[in-house]
Amino acid sequence: MSNALPPVPVQEAYIALGLNNELIATLLTGIYTVIYFGTLYIYVSKKSSRNWLVVLSFTISYLVFLVTDAVPWFLFKQAIVDNGSTRETIFISVALGGPIWATYVNNICQITVTVIADGLMIWRCFNVWERSWRVISLPLFLLVCEIGLDLSEIVIVPMAHFAPTPRQARLLDILISSALFVTFATTMITTLLIAYRIHSIAKENVPKLSRRRLNHVLEMLVQSSAAYSLAALAYAILIAVPFGSANPLTFNEAEAYLGPFYFFISGVAPTIMVARVALASDDKRATVATHVSGLQFRPDSTHTVAQFGHESLQASQGASDILEDHKDLEEKESNIVITHVV
Repeated sequence: MSNALPPVPVQEAYIALGLNNELIATLLTGIYTVIYFGTLYIYVSKKSSRNWLVVLSFTISYLVFLVTDAVPWFLFKQAIVDNGSTRETIFISVALGGPIWATYVNNICQITVTVIADGLMIWRCFNVWERSWRVISLPLFLLVCEIGLDLSEIVIVPMAHFAPTPRQARLLDILISSALFVTFATTMITTLLIAYRIHSIAKENVPKLSRRRLNHVLEMLVQSSAAYSLAALAYAILIAVPFGSANPLTFNEAEAYLGPFYFFISGVAPTIMVARVALASDDKRATVATHVSGLQFRPDSTHTVAQFGHESLQASQGASDILEDHKDLEEKESNIVITHVV
């Protein structure tokens, strides 16, 4: 059996890769856990209003990340403990990458994060643009395409009895990378639409303080979306590259390291944004007593209120939200309260 296997240094490199991957995933899980519970505490204890949809979104992202860490950990434990009688048996278990159901679970986790994150971003864009279906028509079309690609992934694997041929496996890679490219495009387009709307409001006759806070809102939105978009783009390019026999170790190294970071960023970026906006909402509020059209994320039958929040995907994006708030004013003028509330 030893003669049919790669040289010993290659075997050791694969085993070390599996170990390093688990160490990185465990470290990221610890960091994510601290961020998640810290954000949950900040959000629940904040003085301003809460949207429990936000809590649900970044909680789902956290739980999905735990699954993406637990499955490889189980497989690596199985390779070391159950099949670890010799270096050769450990190498075979690690190099094969585990059963196909593990990849299937990983794909479902990826689908869950991206669809939720993109859907929430489109929903915010819809409300920012005063519930304009025309504005979100392109992002909505891309989301439908993304869901179609994701459903194709889910259907093909069971049809192949969880043992796809090389041709079917390549088709799955193409579908996954295509869905990630669509995710990148959806996030970028939706972010640009929201950013343009915020920038348009900031250009109107509003006080300097309000304009500064609007720019801060825009900055947080761009930071969150950029992190998730770049991670999705990098992961899509990696999966789109055909698996070559000339460089299998290099390809596996790139995928082993980039995969955990993609799931980490897709969940952590919007979660951190929730914490930042929640802290800002309890710090200072800029109130503008002027007749300016409202920028709303949710309709209000009494007052025109513009409130901004953010969330990146995520899956995510999970994510910051933009809500409404209003104050009783002595004057009859229309007041816009810009709050960083999620």
